[in-house]
Amino acid sequence: EELQRVADGVAFGLAQGLIVNAGHGLHYHNVEAVAAIKGINELNIGHALVAHALFVGFKAAVAEMKALIVAAAR
Repeated sequence: EELQRVADGVAFGLAQGLIVNAGHGLHYHNVEAVAAIKGINELNIGHALVAHALFVGFKAAVAEMKALIVAAAR
């Protein structure tokens, strides 16, 4: 599965002493699974957030995304 490949990549990067970030293609439907991977330092979410903000406003869009990320990190 692709998610396992991401997790393996994170583990490999950490083993090499790298700081691991994730981004490009993250959106409201897949961010929870990626955010749940231990060792990721930062998530870069741009397009999905801006596109959603056009309909609900930036405050609501950011709040929704933050809630998904926080829930996944638990």
